[in-house]
Amino acid sequence: MKSFCNIKQKLPLLLLIGILILCVAFILINCGRGPQSKIDDPDAAQFAIDFSDTTERGSAVFVVSNDFLLRQGSEVTIEAWIKRNTDALEGAVISRHSLEGAMMWVKANEPRFGIRRLVAGTSTDFIVDSNVEVSANSWHHVAGVLINADHSSVHAACEGTDARAETPHLDIYVDGVYRNCASTGSRFLSQLNCTDAGAGELGAGNCAGDTLGVGAFYGTGISDGTSASFNGAIDEVRYWTAARTEAQIQACMNQELVSFDSGDCGINNSALGAYMRFNEGRGSAPNEWTGLGSGTKESPAGIIGWESGWVSGAPITRRD
Repeated sequence: MKSFCNIKQKLPLLLLIGILILCVAFILINCGRGPQSKIDDPDAAQFAIDFSDTTERGSAVFVVSNDFLLRQGSEVTIEAWIKRNTDALEGAVISRHSLEGAMMWVKANEPRFGIRRLVAGTSTDFIVDSNVEVSANSWHHVAGVLINADHSSVHAACEGTDARAETPHLDIYVDGVYRNCASTGSRFLSQLNCTDAGAGELGAGNCAGDTLGVGAFYGTGISDGTSASFNGAIDEVRYWTAARTEAQIQACMNQELVSFDSGDCGINNSALGAYMRFNEGRGSAPNEWTGLGSGTKESPAGIIGWESGWVSGAPITRRD
């Protein structure tokens, strides 16, 4: 009993000695290293970015990668979840274009998709309208596809039978449902180069084909006069260097893409050029999940941070 009492009396001293040993060990282990900093969790929870709720409108996110350039003869698919607030929805969802390129945006609540290519030396937009208005206060999935296939016997809903059969042509899907197609003049984009970003433009100093704008038009706007700044929320941005089929879009739209998987819904799919979940919930440098690029933010004139715009994300299944 006496021994037990002696141990009990010494217990605070033993605890203090133990804490001192741990502190010394921590100092020794980290000796010579730089300052220790907290790393934000890139997959903290289901978040998205509401570009209407940022400190300043006109925000943009950029992914830089050499692996998803739009080149002559290349198909492409752009996907994202969008949410309209009470106001009429308008602005750029995803864009990667200047003199030429691809873009997806909303005009008067209606999602649209298009490409810009040079026609006789002039930048010309080819646009497909979805003819669907997204409802307020709910999430909607939008996918735009540049496809080199004849859909004349597949999709009846199209503004013109000539566009259905054209190779390539434009398709657009809303909530996984095929909505419309449009002409491209039977041509792909010309091959992009690294000289079409002028001084002061987004991507200046880099190859313009390496820059993906989210929430604002990259480079110049659209010929229909849509404002650059998106006034709603955006989530789950995916950029593919292939034409996704209706079945693939429907199979993967309601779930996050899986790490270490090369299948239709996998991050290691060779056609996936950029993927942003926006699940950080803080900061202004979202993770780019393919490993081909990096989530960064450029801030030229008119493009400000969106650190205050994090909101609950699209209702999709988390996979890893």
